Amino acid sequence: MTTETRKRRNYTEDFKRDAVALVTAQGYKPAKAARSVGIGNNPVRRWMREFEEAASGERLSTSSS
Repeated sequence: MTTETRKRRNYTEDFKRDAVALVTAQGYKPAKAARSVGIGNNPVRRWMREFEEAASGERLSTSSS
């Protein structure tokens, strides 16, 4: 049996915004947007939530005091 270490992929802010824009601007469903950029749909959904929170001011910083 082989053990493979999975590495977490890092995506650029532009890539994330482009993927989310497929949903928000183009009307894609999150799963279809994810397939079109070659990733799973969970990151797209997470990025959508993060961008919405940032826009509404709910998430002003990532550090907790």
